[in-house]
Amino acid sequence: MLALRGTSGCLYFERRQDGERLRAALHGGGIILGLLADQSSKGLHGPFLGQDCNTGLAPAVLALRYNTDLYSAICYRVAPAQWRVEVGESIPTHENGHPRPSHEIMRDVNRALEAAVRRDPANWFWVHRRWKD
Repeated sequence: MLALRGTSGCLYFERRQDGERLRAALHGGGIILGLLADQSSKGLHGPFLGQDCNTGLAPAVLALRYNTDLYSAICYRVAPAQWRVEVGESIPTHENGHPRPSHEIMRDVNRALEAAVRRDPANWFWVHRRWKD
């Protein structure tokens, strides 16, 4: 899998081992960082598609820490082995010149993902338990 990812020219950061490399890349600027925000993780406990679930706060925390823009990016299958990525509107990380709370930012991220799922439900298949007890 790593060899396949390497052919794309993208950098890959293993979350348990590459924190220092990730920080260096973020400080250097000029990169686009993609995070999987639909994973169940401790952080925000709130509504998603009508049921409470956990959502990690990393996208919001990193956007605030590194003063970057935050967008949703949704991947839609358009044909066998073909996908289209749509980038959504900017998700505000500041309001009236002050940082928004991370949990509010991630609620907006979840809302963008909810809209994508409702738009094309057949496109979604979670291979993990999104709604854990």
